Amino acid sequence: MTHLDAGSFLRKAEPWLMLREDEHNLVLGLASALADAPPAGGPGGYLLGTVEVDGQVEGCFFRTPPYKLGLTRMPLGAAREVAKAAGLRYPTLPAVFGPPDVADAVGQAWSELRRVAARPGMPQRMYRLDQVVPPTGVAGTMRAAVEADLPLAHAWGEAFAGDAGAVFKTSAETRVHWVGRRVLFLWVDGGRPVSMAVVSGRTAHGVRIGYVYTPRERRGR
Repeated sequence: MTHLDAGSFLRKAEPWLMLREDEHNLVLGLASALADAPPAGGPGGYLLGTVEVDGQVEGCFFRTPPYKLGLTRMPLGAAREVAKAAGLRYPTLPAVFGPPDVADAVGQAWSELRRVAARPGMPQRMYRLDQVVPPTGVAGTMRAAVEADLPLAHAWGEAFAGDAGAVFKTSAETRVHWVGRRVLFLWVDGGRPVSMAVVSGRTAHGVRIGYVYTPRERRGR
């Protein structure tokens, strides 16, 4: 079922999502960020949905346009209903992503309902850090990026997309937002930034770290 707002979605789905907080960090962070947003409304708005069996949540699906349709673990038999629910909100989708078997099933269901072709995309993996070990013997310190760092953030953002694949490209506006929210961090050595990382998707017990980039000449240290 789809939910009109993030509050109703979290009341239903959060206990289930928190059973695998690390795995579900994206949808948890997204729903929390939408907690104060207006209801999703009609076609084109954000989408937050749950897959339920006998009243119990067994999966979730979500989207904030223009991004992909996100999927969690769920019974594969729900794939067609999820594709139908997404189709009521969006005439097209750029992609779906989630556990491979679920993504394949929902992608196939969407392609059959819409009579379009579907093909596999880039495989990705999530890494979990269970314990932080502060670095020793490493020169430099970390600090949040400031407005004066924006030219560097833009240059490194473009370089990151080039190395990792254009699918990970971010806009200049996004990088300005990161700096304004103080979630883009720089490692500074000898007075010069030498690496960057972005913190996002804050949940009850963790954060997601992404867009980690080091220029080629500074790597391997």
